[in-house]
Amino acid sequence: MQKIIEENRERLNTLYSFYDPLTGEGSPLERFPFPMTQKETVYLPMAMEAEPIVQASLKVGSLAELFALAHDNKSHAQENMPAFIRLRIQYDFEFWGALCAKIRDKLARVIPFVLNYPQRKFLLVLEGMRLSGVPIRVVLLKARQWGGSTLLRLYMGWIQIFLKAGWGSAICTTVENQALHIRGMFDTVADYHPKQVFDIHLKPYRQSSKNREIDGRNCVVGIGSYEEPDNLRAFTFQMLHLSECAFWPATINKSPEGLMQNLRSTIPREEYTLIALESTANGVGNFFHGEWIKSERGESGYKPVFIPFFEIEEYQILIEDKNYSQFIETMNEKEWDLWRLGATLESILWHRTFQKEENYSDEAMSEEYPESPSAAFVSTGRRIFPHKYTQRLRITCMEPEERGELRGDEATGPGSLQNLEFHPQPGGNLWVWTKPDHTIDMEHRYVVFVDIGGRHHKSNKSVVRVLDRYWMMENEKPEFVCTWRGNIDHDKLAWIATQAAQWYCNALLVVEDNSLDRQDDGGGHFYTILDEIAEHYENLYSRTDPDKIKQGAPIRYGFVTNRKTKTMIIDALYAAAREGDYVERDVRAVDEMDVFEEKDNGRMGAVDGMFDDMVITTAGCIWCGLKDMPAPYIVKQRHATPTKRIVGEASM
Repeated sequence: MQKIIEENRERLNTLYSFYDPLTGEGSPLERFPFPMTQKETVYLPMAMEAEPIVQASLKVGSLAELFALAHDNKSHAQENMPAFIRLRIQYDFEFWGALCAKIRDKLARVIPFVLNYPQRKFLLVLEGMRLSGVPIRVVLLKARQWGGSTLLRLYMGWIQIFLKAGWGSAICTTVENQALHIRGMFDTVADYHPKQVFDIHLKPYRQSSKNREIDGRNCVVGIGSYEEPDNLRAFTFQMLHLSECAFWPATINKSPEGLMQNLRSTIPREEYTLIALESTANGVGNFFHGEWIKSERGESGYKPVFIPFFEIEEYQILIEDKNYSQFIETMNEKEWDLWRLGATLESILWHRTFQKEENYSDEAMSEEYPESPSAAFVSTGRRIFPHKYTQRLRITCMEPEERGELRGDEATGPGSLQNLEFHPQPGGNLWVWTKPDHTIDMEHRYVVFVDIGGRHHKSNKSVVRVLDRYWMMENEKPEFVCTWRGNIDHDKLAWIATQAAQWYCNALLVVEDNSLDRQDDGGGHFYTILDEIAEHYENLYSRTDPDKIKQGAPIRYGFVTNRKTKTMIIDALYAAAREGDYVERDVRAVDEMDVFEEKDNGRMGAVDGMFDDMVITTAGCIWCGLKDMPAPYIVKQRHATPTKRIVGEASM
């Protein structure tokens, strides 16, 4: 109990840590101490350290002493201070926001723009990309009411006023009124901005009633909408803020993907250019969800940014020290999950109170006030795997230990199994968490299941997964140790899967053969690549009844997926996820489980536009490993026993 309370204090200290943007204390950016006077020190961004005035001040002791030496009186020092302030503003967005930018709060009061904790986290991502000299590209998944849109609008305005003349920006929302509201934040900044720093005057751009130009900077501040995007073609822009794009509807004549492709093509991939996709979640399978998944997997040049509800100061209810123990004793399973994710006890109390008062379901709370990206994207449809099951699986997911490919003497055929070795390769399709264990001679240890996809890169992926059943001998959980995922010809895939099975100690190889090419042997019998593989690899799954084989029936290799068998293996995966009966390592499998649903016709599959190949392969492995195969056992101990990986050491 005491450890929990102490950990909670540390979390509160982080959330409410001291922050003063005028001095630079508490900033998320790397800074260095700079003496303004002998008694006053501020902390400036590292990028400012090379400025001549900074270097000269450090040499003589302080900025004030530098001014005194240059002019030999205090009045001249005071006259030069505004120039230093303007210089600092060019480097220090936080300083500019607190000193010069005014916004309206929820009570319509005009207040300085001082970044809250979530905004500081978001700024760190934006500035990290800008200072690295790369294009600024982000996907922002929002909880409500922390000012992500405000930060984006003002950040783009800061670049336009102080860093890049002739740099256009655009805001695109579902309808234009929303874009006008976001631009209104910048209008407030212009109204109250100190004229001695910069007199922000927004004038109509070429008599436009919608677009504005920052006078003296040749920078357009434009608006557009998904419903009427033509206004965005009226000018050239280098920065684009797409707001609430999860709610853009796809129609026969228009799609979010199509508009995004057109807009992206107008912005070069150069430093200081910016594209930000920002939205609250709106289920899965839509344009925004797809962009988030790609950014999270590193499959795009966009940085994913997510702020959980418990990092927002507004969503906390004070708990007196004397009441901590009593509150902790009343926490339910959901609340302990929030704690493990990093929530404060105060935010958990807010979550409990708000949900009860507003009569929100768990799903509604996760969409409006998400604790994790996967929770935010909870499907509003008929998902097969409850979110709490997939959240539990994510706990043990981690990056693979190695990526690469298996190579034998030849690329395909029997030669591909000769002198087989693993070759590390950045970007390889084979992800390995634990290499095969050859220290023990075992039976029924590994199972390899294969789901066959398409050849084209836009088609469904082919997937090969390996499940290790060793720990079942000690009543522990089997765990996934390897995944191959990609698009390739079917015959090549079959040999890749066979290589994986041979590498993993001659594992049982189960290939879903519905999509395999079939050929007539001339006698009315059809055969596939599996029949060839069976001549060189003996531990191949057969669906033919053994008694019928004895009576002369031909052996039919492979697993046939039909409505009955698909339901069978999905049911096995559902039960295993519910009971926590296996250890997942590959987050891609859990991502697909989150978008796997029951269709209107009663069939099961991924939400439109998403994939389910990892789900089918995972389900096949689990069914074979937990329901169909004999128990694993040791034939001969060769060296040391394997060391068990501690499940709790995995990170998300």
